[in-house]
Amino acid sequence: MRGWWVVLVVLSASEAFGQEPRPLVAPFPLEFKRVPGGFSKKEREELQKLLPLLVRGADAAVPDPARMASSLAELKRQDCGREDECLAQLAKLSGSLYGLYVGLDYTLEKRVVAVGRVVRDDGVAMGPAKTVEIVKQGAFKDIARDAVNQLLAQLGVGALAPFRPAVEPAKPDVPKRDPEVKKPDLPPPPPPPVVVVDEGPSGMQVAGWTMVGVGAASAIAGAVVFATAGGVRKDASGNILAEDIEKLPGIQTQQAAGVGVLAGGLAVGVVGALLLGLAPAKTAPSVNMSVIPVNGGAVATVGGAF
Repeated sequence: MRGWWVVLVVLSASEAFGQEPRPLVAPFPLEFKRVPGGFSKKEREELQKLLPLLVRGADAAVPDPARMASSLAELKRQDCGREDECLAQLAKLSGSLYGLYVGLDYTLEKRVVAVGRVVRDDGVAMGPAKTVEIVKQGAFKDIARDAVNQLLAQLGVGALAPFRPAVEPAKPDVPKRDPEVKKPDLPPPPPPPVVVVDEGPSGMQVAGWTMVGVGAASAIAGAVVFATAGGVRKDASGNILAEDIEKLPGIQTQQAAGVGVLAGGLAVGVVGALLLGLAPAKTAPSVNMSVIPVNGGAVATVGGAF
């Protein structure tokens, strides 16, 4: 027999260690609003002592009686029926994670009404308050016990989390910025050529050929800038697609620059061609010429003796 007793103790201990942790709930003393006639003080006290047992029966744990008595004495509050802070303080004082309130009432229609709610020790209510009504058909004590059991089930006392959920650190609010439109890098405009032709037999022709060459180079550069600007896509209705709208300002800027450089190069080339056509066959003492590109074209100046 002694060997069997040892085996039974080991099995019971292993079963206890295998149990999952249960939420620790501190019940505030059962509050009676109205009771039927004939409900004695002794029956009230018995029902009061029954509340912790009913909480355990709902798969929750309660503090030991001594801890609960000292916590209630230190609480010194009677407003847990309406104030969540009262239940939160009761939970903290008793070392529990939750505080529970249950109240009983007996209506004129002979109904037993049980109301209750659960509050965490940080003041967070575990859902709204619940109410259970049962028509009295028997002893008030028995009907009240059934109403409290149904109330605990509706409150989900046994399904409460046994541990406080981890709180993630708050993420700082980062202001949302509009995406920046990167402007394309445009090639620098060609420097204004300054040609000084000393006295010689073909000064005006040299200036003309120089301007024709510079104008052709500028026109080619402008055409390259315009051609590499890209384009936008459109739908069947001719509207620009949403993903290409942000590209439009950069494309327009590059195309405008390309047109400006192209127009300036053509203007310089035209002036050079005119100089070649007007160049005299005899020698000219000197010819001074300069070309300055401007927005949308270029300005060419020619001076000297012809």
